[in-house]
Amino acid sequence: MAAALFMFAATAQAQLYVGGSLGLGTQSGKVKVAGKESDKASTFSFAFKPEVGFFVGDNLAIGARPMFAMVKENDHVSPTETIITTSTFGIEPFVDYYLAEFGDFRFLLEATVPFGYSKVKTKFGSTTTDGDPEISLGVNITPVIGYGLDDHWTLRAALNFMNVGFGMTKIKHDSDNFTSDVNFSFGANMDNVFTTGLLTVGAVFAF
Repeated sequence: MAAALFMFAATAQAQLYVGGSLGLGTQSGKVKVAGKESDKASTFSFAFKPEVGFFVGDNLAIGARPMFAMVKENDHVSPTETIITTSTFGIEPFVDYYLAEFGDFRFLLEATVPFGYSKVKTKFGSTTTDGDPEISLGVNITPVIGYGLDDHWTLRAALNFMNVGFGMTKIKHDSDNFTSDVNFSFGANMDNVFTTGLLTVGAVFAF
């Protein structure tokens, strides 16, 4: 699907733009019990999602976002700690339809079809085991607000708390066994607009 979008954009002599997001996160701490200090469980996360898109009309843009994410969790239990590392690779084709423009503000709906592949590794002492791979596929529609800083740069905020989504995941245990889940969500929760994950802010540069 992503290849078809780029072939269409190339033949339509569309305007190119680039963007993306980069995220880092850590969580750790210490606890002291009976005079003995030790590390609490810690988490490190990294996510990288570049974006390439094309304006194929006044109100329409298409593109894709390759994505990589990693989460590493350590329980710091002595004498043998457990480290769980989850790696995710994927791609997210998208279509943006611009609904209205007021001054420097633009309002649009974005439809995405994210596809991801995740793998978990668990290290206990000197022993490392591989978890079952997980494949995910979804369809999401999210309202977005854009603010034009100049002729090239635009800040964009995705209102994830108003997202409508459908997703499927499949965990393959072996050649004959798997676990699958299907979910539908509508996230209109105005009480938690600024909670992590409900508002995503990024930037794009149009050539």
